[in-house]
Amino acid sequence: MNKIFFLFLAFIALLISFCSCDSSVEANDKLQSKWVVHKAYRNGRVTSTMEKGFFKFWHNDSIETNILGESTKSTYIIQKNIVVTDSELPKLTVSNIGKDTLILETKINKYRFSFTLIKSNK
Repeated sequence: MNKIFFLFLAFIALLISFCSCDSSVEANDKLQSKWVVHKAYRNGRVTSTMEKGFFKFWHNDSIETNILGESTKSTYIIQKNIVVTDSELPKLTVSNIGKDTLILETKINKYRFSFTLIKSNK
């Protein structure tokens, strides 16, 4: 009885980890593009300071963005719906991703930011 129970728990844990990896891979595939800021919100209010902002996600798991001022390049990994980079860029939460719209949320200094991004054709 204990062996069957242990095997069942191991199977459930494996299934959960397999499903979470698939969602990260799918999110990564959908991210691969250049995204430009359509609207940016700082602490829930629209801000124009990010109006020329962009994010570029490349197939080799590299990211380029200018949301911190100058353009910054780094590598990234996705952990569930969180984009984690190897640079000073803060963690980015993928709140929603569609065919041509992406919503990213983050915290920069004391401010919460939400970016509504549109896929660029350029």
